Amino acid sequence: MKYKLIIFDLDGTLYRIPKEISERFEDNIIDFYAENFCVSREDARKIRKKLKKKYGTSAYVFKALGMENDFYLSVFGGIDPSTYIKKDEKLVEILNEIKLKKVILTNSPKFFALKVLNAIGIDADTFDLIVTADNCEKIKPDREAFLNITKKFNISPLETIVVGDEAEKDLKMAHELGMKTVLVGRKKAPYIDFNISSIHQIRSVLEHITKSL
Repeated sequence: MKYKLIIFDLDGTLYRIPKEISERFEDNIIDFYAENFCVSREDARKIRKKLKKKYGTSAYVFKALGMENDFYLSVFGGIDPSTYIKKDEKLVEILNEIKLKKVILTNSPKFFALKVLNAIGIDADTFDLIVTADNCEKIKPDREAFLNITKKFNISPLETIVVGDEAEKDLKMAHELGMKTVLVGRKKAPYIDFNISSIHQIRSVLEHITKSL
């Protein structure tokens, strides 16, 4: 099987999320729950935990409630990634070497994704498509989030590689669809084909996959 498409998650995959950004995300999400459900921050955490178990991500919760745009602005709007993220020239070089169709699939909003790419030093045009939570109907881990991409390029899921840092959200459904999966992390599971400790190792994984064909 010759691979033609590679789908990358963004946050936590193409860069390690700095502690400062994670803390800002968490605080902003809890504030948004508290404000919109008219509860204390303590109760907001409980509600978030309950709904996250049902929907998978907070983005899905507020998408279902028709409040996703307010959610994205509240959580991501005040964060400048360039304050915390360093340029990664090595990653830029690796991405430019990859000859497959390259796509970003992220549950972050587009304005934040573009800021992150700029902070890393990656030109958005490096990718053939950037799919964000606010420009698609379905987000990860929904199967349609992956299939909509393969359909757009008329490429089979069996010819697709997916790279992510959250095993269940980024890779489990992709594997069920027949895609090759790469986890940036140590977790082991039947639906993870390869583990790498850094996105820089994706080059060696692609070389291995190519040689094994």
